[in-house]
Amino acid sequence: MYCIPDTNGFCERCGKLIPFLNMDSLCGRKKPHGIGSHLKVILRRLGIRSGAGCNCSSNARKINKWNADEAEAGMGRIVEMLKTEAAARGLPFSVSLARLIVRRAISNHREESKRINVCKEAARATQVRVQD
Repeated sequence: MYCIPDTNGFCERCGKLIPFLNMDSLCGRKKPHGIGSHLKVILRRLGIRSGAGCNCSSNARKINKWNADEAEAGMGRIVEMLKTEAAARGLPFSVSLARLIVRRAISNHREESKRINVCKEAARATQVRVQD
């Protein structure tokens, strides 16, 4: 995957400075990146994997488009998605546990966003010092 430059020459995904804007640069961002991806990782660690015929990946892509505040506001919709998938697989379901898992995914996303922003600021500070 390649970096996507912003107007200042930094990657929008990983936050690193792109040395040559007209040349492709491999992105340093580590996956997962969205709330839906974080949710999939947590579920995978619990032994629940996406498979053929499920809507897990499409649901994760929908959730990845939301920021943390939107995901908190749409917690009921996310829990409903999880409940539907659990019913389709014949798995037991707990609303309180699902809400806890979604909150953890949102928290992980926020921490990752903070880390990426710190890296961006450090790179920008380094760039300013180099130019001076």
